[in-house]
Parts: sequence; C-alpha cells; structure tokens
Amino acid sequence: MKAIVTIGCLAVVILSPALAARDSRGPAAARSFDVEDVPLTSPGCAFSDPEFNDRVHRVTYWDFSQPGNIKVLVGQLDPTTGLFQKPPGRDYLVAEGVSPFFKNGQWWAHNGPEWGCDRNGWAVFFTKEDANGARQLWRATQTGAGYDARQLTTLSSGACGGLFTQDAMAADTGLMFYSPDQDTVVWASASAPNTIHELPGFRAFRSISHWVPGTNWITFVRAASSPASPQLVYLDTKTGIVHQVSDEPGDKFDAWGFRAPEFGGELLMMCVIDRRQIAIYRDFAKDGSPWKRIATLTMPADAPHTHIYSVEPIAPETGVNGISWFSLNAMAGTTGRNLGATGRSSKDGSIWVLSLGNDPAKRIPRRGCEETGTGTFANAGFPGSSPFPLGASPIFSQPRRVDEGAISGIETARYEAESLLGKNEVFIYYERRSPETGRGEIRRCRTGIRVEYEAKHGTRRMGK
Repeated sequence: MKAIVTIGCLAVVILSPALAARDSRGPAAARSFDVEDVPLTSPGCAFSDPEFNDRVHRVTYWDFSQPGNIKVLVGQLDPTTGLFQKPPGRDYLVAEGVSPFFKNGQWWAHNGPEWGCDRNGWAVFFTKEDANGARQLWRATQTGAGYDARQLTTLSSGACGGLFTQDAMAADTGLMFYSPDQDTVVWASASAPNTIHELPGFRAFRSISHWVPGTNWITFVRAASSPASPQLVYLDTKTGIVHQVSDEPGDKFDAWGFRAPEFGGELLMMCVIDRRQIAIYRDFAKDGSPWKRIATLTMPADAPHTHIYSVEPIAPETGVNGISWFSLNAMAGTTGRNLGATGRSSKDGSIWVLSLGNDPAKRIPRRGCEETGTGTFANAGFPGSSPFPLGASPIFSQPRRVDEGAISGIETARYEAESLLGKNEVFIYYERRSPETGRGEIRRCRTGIRVEYEAKHGTRRMGK
C-alpha cells in the first residue's frame, strides 16, 4: 500500500506497512516515518505510574492486580525493542502492601516508585506506611536475585511522593519529598533522611520540582503574590541560597535543568509558561542575575492540541547524539492533567517529541505530520530507517507526534510521557485510556531518534 501526502509544497510517497521506508532520492531527501505505537501492557492492566531506567533497561511500577495489596515490581526491558523481555514484566518483587495513590478520598502516596542512584548503585524508592500508619519513604536495593526493601525515614510528620538524585559518582543520594503535616516539599539526604529542609516558596500541587543533573541544585517555580508572576528558580542545597532564573510574566510549570550538547554541555534551565510555551534559559552573566531566555518551543499552530503538559528532557545529562530532546503530552485546553475517570469523559491527548538544536531557524514551530489513514506519518527532511544507520541524528524542524492517534484519529486520554534510551533508538512510553471502557494501558512508541552511543557516566532520569 502507498499513500501520497503533501507537506507544504512537498509530496512524499509513503510505503505502508514498511517501517521507515527508504526514500530513493538519497539522504538529503524527505523520508517517511511510520508511527509504531504498541501496548507494553494489556488493556485494563493493573500496571500504573511506571518509571524507566536507561542504564539498566528496567521499569519500576505499581501493581494493583491483588485487591488490597499494592505491590512495587521491577520489569526487565529489551533495549532493542523497548518491550518486556519476559511479559508481563514481573521479574522482581520489590515490596508489598505499599501506600496507594489515593486513600479515603485524599491524596496519599502522591507518586509511584522512583529510581535513585549513587556510587553504591541503583535503588527503588517508594512510599509505605510504618507500624503507626504514618507514610514513610522506603528504599530497596538489589541484592543477588532480588531487592531488599527497608524503611528510610522515620518522621512523625510523615514522608511521601519522593524524587531522587541519580548520580553514579555521588557519595549519597539526595531525597526530595512531600511532608504531609507541613503541606510542603522538603529535601534531605539518604544518609540523614530525617534532617529535612524546606523549599522556600515552593507551590505544592501547582508545579513539579526536580534535581538538576550533576549538581546539588533543585529547580522549581517559586510562588509570588499577585500581580507578580511566579518565577523559575533553583536552590543550591549546599548554601541554602535560592537563585532566580526567569524574570518575565506568565504562570510557570514543569521546572527542569539539563546539559545541552548544543552549548558544549552547558547547564540550561527550562519551564513551561502558560501551558503554551517551553522557555529555555541560559546563564550569560554568571553574576547571580536572572538568566536569559534563548529559545521558545511551542506546538504547531494547527496541531489538534496546543497546551503542553508533562515536559521532560530526554537524557538530561548528555542529550542524544549532540542534540537536546524533549517529550511531552499535549491537550486542547487547560482544564487539568488529562486523566479522566472514563474514556468517554476524558479529554483527547497526544504524545510528542521535539528538539532544541543550535540553529534557531529549526525551532520555528510547524506542523510535524499529516494523518494519512494508512498507518504512516510523514516528516519533511527526516532520515529514518530500521535499524538506524550510524551518522548524525536529525534535528526535527517541527514537533513530531508519535502516538497512534496521529493515524487513527481516536480521541482519548493520553498522558504521562516517559522516555527510555534503547540500544538503537529512543522509545517513548505513555498511559492511554480506552475510549470505549475507560480502562488503562501503558504503550510504547518509536521516535526515530537514533542512539549511537551511551553516556559515559550518570544516567538520564532525574525524577518525574
């Protein structure tokens, strides 16, 4: 089967179902990219809130298959396909009886299991109640054929919903978590987990804070009294000083720091403004003054969804093959996180990848795809094949939609995009609700982003 798609004034012949069919006009010509979006789990599975680990190609997640006994499990992934080596991916039982996301009509665990790392190796962190019913952080380290889970915090005020540093060269793991009694986010170290410090001005439940790769910094959005706007800042946990990054109007979300290969590995900061822009900042002055915005990434004006949620840098320590990449989910409006109780009431969403690059002309937002109805998805100027040949990774001059809705047109909730650096390619995972039943599943998408070498140290994930 073939289809002809027009992108601007360019007609592209797409062969289907061949994956990423070669274009006979050579490397400089336009080539096709076929969406490959397949289930990692079966519809209605009891698998929720997964976190993916690039370095060991594993995923940790909540398992709800046994009513009344929520478990934390770890599954081994095939780095070539991005799928489970042994479906359904229950390779390691980490813990049982862990705290649920909600309890008695209120937020309880706030977050599923997460990865953390220091020079002693990888660990899974999660929330579980202690003998007194107080929520506490637990840490599970791999020992032999399994995981050894032990309580980490013993705070009377409780601890839940943590995010953790992932630095293989660090002597200790940094902790950041929600303090229920204080109704705020605090930080500590794994060696002194009960010695907690507050994030000054952090807006709980309004924005997500993250550890900055290769530093002792935490970046977050600091609240401001009206009419002032909240601003992107970072806390130096060694000095306790908060440094301002942004200095402009607009509501801000999804604070991150990442190393940009386009600027020699320099540390950049980013956030989402008004759910419509990804603003990227660079510290030119290096004198404590606010940083300068150097790039603005947006969705194409004619995209079905233009509001941006859950942005994450892919491989924030290194980028991928000299380029900074980002994943996100988009929706039509600003009315929530696109979860939806059922498929019929949930909002339509889509999953995208886009890049920074060092050429400002390639940051111009344009529609990155045309729906063909043939199971294919075309982009001008994108070289793709399977397996991918060696050579420089392409820079998308437009965002690329990678979920099945790009070809099916099905409207349903799609959210929580996550990434994994496979052996040859970056994979994106997301959660999808069935439009007929509202039941959930985790899906895996190809992206066409080639992985030609691994980071020499550290790892990608700095929390969610």
